[in-house]
Amino acid sequence: MYQITEKQVNYILDDIRRNGIQMEDLQLNLLDHICCLVEYNLKEQDDFEEFYHRAIKQFYTKELKEIEDETIRLLTFKNYFMMKKIMIAGGVFSTFAFLFGSFFKVMHWPGAAVLLTLAVAVFSLLFLPLLFIIKAKEVNSGLEKLVVAFGTILGIMFCLSILFKVQHWPGASLLVITMVAFSFFIFIPLYFFSGYRKPETRLNTSLTSILLIGFTAVTFLSVNVNGPTSRQVDDWIAYSQSEMIWNKINAKQHVSDEPEVMAVLQSSDKLKNAILDLTSLPKPDNYTIPTELKVDALSYLGRDGRYGKVLELLQDLQVNVKKYNQAQLVASNKIPDGFAFLDIDKQEFSRMENVYALNNLTQLQIYVASSCSDKTVMAIR
Repeated sequence: MYQITEKQVNYILDDIRRNGIQMEDLQLNLLDHICCLVEYNLKEQDDFEEFYHRAIKQFYTKELKEIEDETIRLLTFKNYFMMKKIMIAGGVFSTFAFLFGSFFKVMHWPGAAVLLTLAVAVFSLLFLPLLFIIKAKEVNSGLEKLVVAFGTILGIMFCLSILFKVQHWPGASLLVITMVAFSFFIFIPLYFFSGYRKPETRLNTSLTSILLIGFTAVTFLSVNVNGPTSRQVDDWIAYSQSEMIWNKINAKQHVSDEPEVMAVLQSSDKLKNAILDLTSLPKPDNYTIPTELKVDALSYLGRDGRYGKVLELLQDLQVNVKKYNQAQLVASNKIPDGFAFLDIDKQEFSRMENVYALNNLTQLQIYVASSCSDKTVMAIR
């Protein structure tokens, strides 16, 4: 076995320091490892310096300082591997929660909204932030770290916008537009110029940028940038006017003593509230157009399973209207069949737009109230 000299030991230590290793403990550990390699593998007739320079290359890929950088990273992030495990667990959980939530939503089973919300929450607030922390430590330049940070923000915005769209929550369109603008004007240009300047990543960067542009454009198409049509706005204004008239009648605080009247008014109110719940529409307020006036067919808006409840309430209303008409002695006080949705089938009702249905229901309540001879009616909500 080769006997290393003190001069050679000092030579190795000086070279370690010249290569950027500043941590004393790391210097001594490297020195010990290299000395062991020299003593066990160097032959008496071999050249020490030549052997040393061959042996030292086994400790790094580009430069020896990589060892110190990795050591600092591991010391700084004592829970580095635990973070990776939590990140992977969060990613797996959110993936399965999203798959099952999507399946539940298609099948109109209960629990779909909870699963989808959990999936997005875990993915956005746990998986992506941990991924950013880990990836940010793996890149060196500030520009690359900025790309990772903006990519994380974009991912969170995308997940939240999809959740808002699926759940029909207010602000979904604004969130999608913000995400698209952030992607087009900030993230994609930054990502492209960051990767294109390196010859080895130029092709992949170009292809990925094209895919990102296409994906962002397709996402933008999901936003109704034109908003509601003029007819739909007119329907909302008409509904607002009807609702204001009905509120004035309600404000008189008198209740009809006819149970048939109260049954019609109550079932109408329940059906109105169920329709409003389909798209989280607010109740009219001085003709103010909601920032996101979602107007669509009732069956489409209730495709997550809530439309079944609307149909049940419609049937209750039809039954109560029949009872009301049977109780009326004066023919003029009876509710016309078409006006009360009595002659409408399920298929026709499913195609009816939500605002149009709301307006008709409110007018039905006004009609019943005005038909009660000398009686002011207040609905119990």
